[in-house]
Amino acid sequence: LLPVATTQSFMSGFFDDNNVSAAIAQVQQKDGILLVFLGGEGDAIPEVRKHLEDPDFCSMAMSNRVVAIDLRAGKPDFEHFKQMYPVFSLPTVYFIAPSGLVLNCFVGEKSLEDTHAALKSAIDKKNENLSPRTEEVASPSPNVVNAAPP
Repeated sequence: LLPVATTQSFMSGFFDDNNVSAAIAQVQQKDGILLVFLGGEGDAIPEVRKHLEDPDFCSMAMSNRVVAIDLRAGKPDFEHFKQMYPVFSLPTVYFIAPSGLVLNCFVGEKSLEDTHAALKSAIDKKNENLSPRTEEVASPSPNVVNAAPP
């Protein structure tokens, strides 16, 4: 994540729709999370954006290597994104792992608490996918004897 000098929006100081490939490269290099804010015109868009600019949200995002991009309806990168990930309504926010896996997504206006929870859930899912899984393999009981029928 690029350094932010103040509590200003981490969205406003980052990538616009002309730097999507740079954002993706940064996420892959840092093993971070790509936050994609898809907006256009509408009453809910400023409210969602305000939650994404919340200082506590920004702090959590920065400490977890989140890279944010802001894609606007009608722009070429917005249309390209829609070909890979469904966008049914605006605003939409995606949290995407370096592999392209969707970690979390929400559509429309959410409370500040729900916006924080969506980021936390994405972080948790990413961390779950990175942790080694140990699965026990069933082994035959030592008391079982293979015997031929009489």
